[in-house]
This record gives sequence, C-alpha cells and structure tokens, in this order.
Amino acid sequence: MTVPADPGQPGLVFAPARPRAEGGRQDVVYEMRRQPDGTLVLPVFSSLVGLVEGLGQYQPWACVPLDQVTAALGGGRVAQVLVDPQIDPQAWRWAEASLANYSPPPGRHALPKLGSVAAMLGDQT
Repeated sequence: MTVPADPGQPGLVFAPARPRAEGGRQDVVYEMRRQPDGTLVLPVFSSLVGLVEGLGQYQPWACVPLDQVTAALGGGRVAQVLVDPQIDPQAWRWAEASLANYSPPPGRHALPKLGSVAAMLGDQT
C-alpha cells in the first residue's frame, strides 16, 4: 500500500464509509473507488468540505486517524490511500434516495437527514 510519507499529512481524515453490523461485530466499511487505470484506491479527505466537494453531500463518512485507515486496509486489497484526490465528476455518488433506503445496524444512529451535512458546514460548501 502506498501512503504519502509527508509529515504534513493530516492526523484525522474524512473517509467515505458506513457502519456494518455482522456476526455480533460492528465495523466500518470503507468505500473504495477504481481509478481510470483500474487501480483500487480509498480516497480520504483532510476536511469535511473536501469530502462533500469530491463525493457529494449525501456521502456517508467517518472521521478516523489516517494511520488507522491504512492499517485497516493493510491486507493489500487497496493499492493506495489517496489524500485529497481529484474525483471524476462522472463518478458514482450517493443520492438522497440511497440514504432514504439505508437501514443502520441495530444500536446505531441513522445517517444524517438530507441537507444535514450542508447545514453542518454552513456556507462553506
């Protein structure tokens, strides 16, 4: 896995993710994307504004330490964790209808309602 070794990289990142409960365990499922060359990557963002700009306001996310993300993906399934990448405007994105059909695992809170990310960000988006 290739991760920038720049000491200026953020400690916490916003990753496209959603909760999953299975077999009594509660985990975070990171949403990976394919690059045009077929490489599987996990885009992460140093700000919530960046995540919303790149993946849209309906994208479920988790704020996690960058080193935790890279450790969780250490199995070699992902070639790169990309910090603040450019996302193809034509790439798939979550939509309002996707969130409406999402059922959180027992004991978890539902994902934010429509516009709540934008509301959290105020006029920053």
